[in-house]
Order: sequence, then structure tokens, then C-alpha cells
Amino acid sequence: MSSRSSGDTGREPAPRRLVDLSAKINNPVGRTFFRLLGQPIERLLSLPELDRLYGEMSPAAGDRSCFATALRGLGVDYDLAPEDVAKIPVHGPLVVVANHPFGAVDGLILGELLTRVRA
Repeated sequence: MSSRSSGDTGREPAPRRLVDLSAKINNPVGRTFFRLLGQPIERLLSLPELDRLYGEMSPAAGDRSCFATALRGLGVDYDLAPEDVAKIPVHGPLVVVANHPFGAVDGLILGELLTRVRA
């Protein structure tokens, strides 16, 4: 006699996907199209790698924010002089202007820094 419930296949559930391009495709033609082209498009957009990184990143006790978790998971560290951190106002309005020469990474750094200073 098996101890499994009738719906249990013995397999682990599929890992949660951060971005699921097929989730909103409701018509048969769209589903057929996605079955043919979905995997190459997802690979082109690096979605499997993004899902892998997302699955590996869980907040650690020392993480102050989701930004800190993402930076730790990506292996990114940064140095900022304490006198520069002291220039960020703790309260009141703040406008940040950034050029983003490193793509999303500097946005993560800014998010982590601002949540640390202004939280």
C-alpha cells in the first residue's frame, strides 16, 4: 500500500519562476506559438539564469533589504567613503540622478545604500 495521495506523483514541484511568459497566453494559437518559440525566447532573455539566481537568493540574517540580498547573491561588493554616505540626507525629499554605467547593478547599490541611510 502506498502512502502517497492520489495526486502525488513523487516528483518535487517545479521551481517557482520569476518571469513566466506563458502565464497570460489563453488562446490555442498563442499557446501553440509559444510552445514553438517560447524556449528560445526565454534563453535569449536569460530567464532560466534569472530563475536560477532568484531561487538561490534567500535573505540572510545580515541582509538589511532585498537590495542587499541581491547584491550578495550576485557577489557584488562596493566601497563608499563614510564622508560620502554622511552627505545623504536622512529625512526629507531626495532626488537621485544616476547614469547607470553598470546596468541594474548600480541601481541595486543605490537601493541598498538609500535603504540603509534613510530607513
